[in-house]
Amino acid sequence: MNKRVTVVFDGGVLRPDVLLDLAPNTRYVITIQEFKETSSSGDAWDVLEAITGTIDAPEDWSSEHDH
Repeated sequence: MNKRVTVVFDGGVLRPDVLLDLAPNTRYVITIQEFKETSSSGDAWDVLEAITGTIDAPEDWSSEHDH
């Protein structure tokens, strides 16, 4: 079972934005990722510029082109 929910951290506890149907006193594994609001302003070039450098990849993507 995988669920994706947004939460707010109040300094001590993660508080989900929605009710969760989870069994009490059960251990779960969570992944923490900062939620960034998306802006509807700008065009595709602005989006590409904003995500430039956020992907780990070879410096020269063409080095393995023939494989």
